[in-house]
Amino acid sequence: MKADLKHNFYHDLMLSAVLLFSLFVLLNCAHDISIDKPAELIEFRTIEPGTTISINVEDIFFAVSYDLIFSPNQDVHLDYDVIENTIRLAAAEGFSGITYIEFKNNQQSYVWPIIVKEKIPFTFHVSVPEKGVNVFVMGNFNDWNRSSLPMSDDGGDGIFSRTVYLDDGIYQYQFVIGNREIYDPDNPLKTDNGFGYFNSLLQVKSPRKAGIPHLYFLPYRHDHRLRLALDSPRENINVKVTVLKDNAFYPEQFIEINNDEIIIDLQPISGDP
Repeated sequence: MKADLKHNFYHDLMLSAVLLFSLFVLLNCAHDISIDKPAELIEFRTIEPGTTISINVEDIFFAVSYDLIFSPNQDVHLDYDVIENTIRLAAAEGFSGITYIEFKNNQQSYVWPIIVKEKIPFTFHVSVPEKGVNVFVMGNFNDWNRSSLPMSDDGGDGIFSRTVYLDDGIYQYQFVIGNREIYDPDNPLKTDNGFGYFNSLLQVKSPRKAGIPHLYFLPYRHDHRLRLALDSPRENINVKVTVLKDNAFYPEQFIEINNDEIIIDLQPISGDP
């Protein structure tokens, strides 16, 4: 059983609590699988803005035969190659958060959760008095590649800049000016790089991730209800709960949000009175 809580910035700071659970694990009973139905949970797939990934459908789920039909999704661009049985997937411009790709395989309907991981833009600047030199920025965000991130002097004033999209974290970097490697003279934060010189330090943190609550399972009370709790008040945020069972949406009428507690009524799938 898995629980996750992701921020969907595309929908006005709405939180989606996505609960993926297998009926077999939850109820400890056998579950019949048709020959064309995935025998396992279709897992999240995480993609980054500005990138395209290629995925073999068999790596998403296994079926004896494939006849996939995808519903339109405004949050991602999807191209399905029937012959190669592969999917090319890219996030729509400006979208980050969680979305759901709905599709059919041999007339069976399924849902595939996709997380578009937000990256934070940071613009590096450096003043270069020399004329006619190539300038680059490098760091542990690009495996210290000296030439993959060229900087440009768009204003013609000797100030070179380059915007890089980064995850939350602490980074080390240098500038490459011609054949020289220097730390950032305008950044007082630096660290010894072990080679008798210094790397500049940069901390990246998304302000929009502050205050996102975590989701916790509460003890089971043997009443056919699954309870989860948010670890912080939700007065200033909207919470939307989406439950997937056997790779399909679970009916919303069996999902309740009571203050900071989420209650999922499992009786419709338990078979017990």
